[in-house]
Parts: sequence; structure tokens; C-alpha cells
Amino acid sequence: MPDLTRREAQLLEAFEQHVERTGRVPSRADLQNAMGGESLGTVQYFLNRLTSKGAIELVHGDPADRGPRGSSSAAGDIPILGRIAADTELFADENVEDTVSASTAIALFRIRTDFLLRVPDDSMAGSGIHAGDLVAVQKATDARHGSLVVASVGGEVTLRRLHRDNDRTVLVPDNPDFQRNPPGDEQFRIEGIVVGSLRHRGAT
Repeated sequence: MPDLTRREAQLLEAFEQHVERTGRVPSRADLQNAMGGESLGTVQYFLNRLTSKGAIELVHGDPADRGPRGSSSAAGDIPILGRIAADTELFADENVEDTVSASTAIALFRIRTDFLLRVPDDSMAGSGIHAGDLVAVQKATDARHGSLVVASVGGEVTLRRLHRDNDRTVLVPDNPDFQRNPPGDEQFRIEGIVVGSLRHRGAT
């Protein structure tokens, strides 16, 4: 872990405790309450400090794939999708483990987010995205070469890099322990483009 000041450590602890207690990423208002009524500006300042030190990491996708900064898909709650049951609709009730407010998504990602997905495995570990991380996703049915996408493959939802080679489209993992998904093996459908990810680094 990086060296943290007392107040940075206090905010990180509040962040950790909120996630452990609720299973949700805290909003700035949540952290404001945990910090004894600090201003939202102060909370954001220390969040930025923790991010710059690598204690909390926001990893954003290709800027060309982002929506307008500071925008969200809706004023209401955004679903957090957990384990996706095979052969179910993506947003079926059994797949939604929680929700997060649009304001929280804005504070964390600064880009339009339609849903969050808890990463099911280490197929993209080479890109620094691991099982249990959260990825922010914009709904889409197509994507450009090189985009990180959420796709349905043979009734299962997966996270892969989209590769296009002439007329061939392949879903490629960033971990040699996982298989590529070329056309003809299994039908796949793009559900959305990953525009950001959040991983919380604990002590090692």
C-alpha cells in the first residue's frame, strides 16, 4: 500500500467499511457523513488523492467510447449485475445484486453508465481487471476493434476484447487460461462497451 496521510487513511477506511457493510460503492455523500460532515469538495479532493496514490483505482476505457462527461443514463438507480444466470435476460431480477445511484456513478466515472457488472473471472487479468472488480458499461450492440465489451456467448455473459480482422470478429481474453470465441464456435451478442472499471486495492 502507498503511504497515506491520516485523513487519506480515514477516508479509505470509510470506503472499505461501506463496501463491506452494504456491498455498494459509497457516494460522496456517504463518505461525507462518515468523515463527520466534511464538505463534498473536501471528500472529492481526498478521493482524487487516493486515486493518484493507487489506493483506489479508476481505470477508464477508450475516450472515443465514452459518453459526455458528467452525464448518466438516467436520474434514478443503475443496476449492479452480479452472477448472470445462464439463458436469462441480462437485467432479470435474479441477476441484479444491488443498485447504485446515478450520482455515485457520476462521481466515480464521470461518464455515462448504463449498468455495472461485477467481473465474474480473471479472463482480463492481463488488463488489470480481476474477478470481483466492477466495470462500468454503456449499452451497445456493436463496438470498434480493440474495445473491451460485455457479450453474451452461448447463453453466458463474458468480458472480452473485441478483435476485428477483415470479416472475422473474435472475442479475445487477456489471460492464456481462457479461450477465444471465434465466429462459428458459439453465437455471441454484444451487450455493452466497458467505459471504466473500479478496483479496490487492499493491503497485500
